[in-house]
Amino acid sequence: MFQLFRHNRAIRHAYQCYDQLEYAQAAGHFRRACRLLPSSWEAHFGLGVTAKWLCDWDESIQASRRAAKLREDFEGAWWNIGIAATALGFWREACEAWNKAGVKLEVSDAPLAMTLGRVPVRLKTTNNEVVWCDRLDPARAKIIRVPTVDSLHRCGDFLLTDGEPSGSRWNGDRDVPVFNEIQILQKSNLGLFTVVVEHASNAEIDTLVQLCSDELNIEDWSTIRVLCRQCSEGRPHEHHDQDQRLSSEVQSTRQIAFAAASEERVRTVLTVWSTPDRVKISPIECLVQAEAPL
Repeated sequence: MFQLFRHNRAIRHAYQCYDQLEYAQAAGHFRRACRLLPSSWEAHFGLGVTAKWLCDWDESIQASRRAAKLREDFEGAWWNIGIAATALGFWREACEAWNKAGVKLEVSDAPLAMTLGRVPVRLKTTNNEVVWCDRLDPARAKIIRVPTVDSLHRCGDFLLTDGEPSGSRWNGDRDVPVFNEIQILQKSNLGLFTVVVEHASNAEIDTLVQLCSDELNIEDWSTIRVLCRQCSEGRPHEHHDQDQRLSSEVQSTRQIAFAAASEERVRTVLTVWSTPDRVKISPIECLVQAEAPL
């Protein structure tokens, strides 16, 4: 009975730390709870979750396996096994876990190659930037837009993402869930370049953005919205859409970002872009150097 009391106290302290995003301390309390009551699926599951956010994949998958063994019907444990197995490259175990979690997949030793559409992902950065990605499987996504330099991410990065939605964004005709990044799995080799464009119309900027290709992405950073925490983790409030709406057909200044393998590619696209004399384009600035492919 005293062991159960101590176990429950450790669980309570673990949740308190977890709610404060103190994952290392939470993991310590969950480990204690596991030792005090090895049959506690809740303790093992909690340890698997906190180890996930610490990117300690060996501990995360082991604790999640124990939680799933103790309570096989609990999808959350299987989902965390799938994430940890993906991080470790255990593709067969990841597929088996997704199936247990209700995502029906063919089990194989090869990396998953799925087409799950575009989703917004909240990057694991100080500014909590949300970018659009191609969802490759239940736990991986590839950035397809051009993150800001402050995000410390690049267009083309492969991300490991959590499976629990955290807010939503509007995509044309429907709400789509936002997923949180856990870590970068593979870094992009694309560089980041910007120019300042003056006196271009919305239509002219749209024409420039449409010159994107597989090797070059373009984004108008002037349209980036800065949301409060409440909006970022939920559905953005209407006032943000109103406040950020372009006030006129011609804006005086735009900052245009390019994800490209070289400055020369950016220069070529700007040359192709046909604009009237009133449109002025600044020299190209390199914010992040491109890297040679591995």
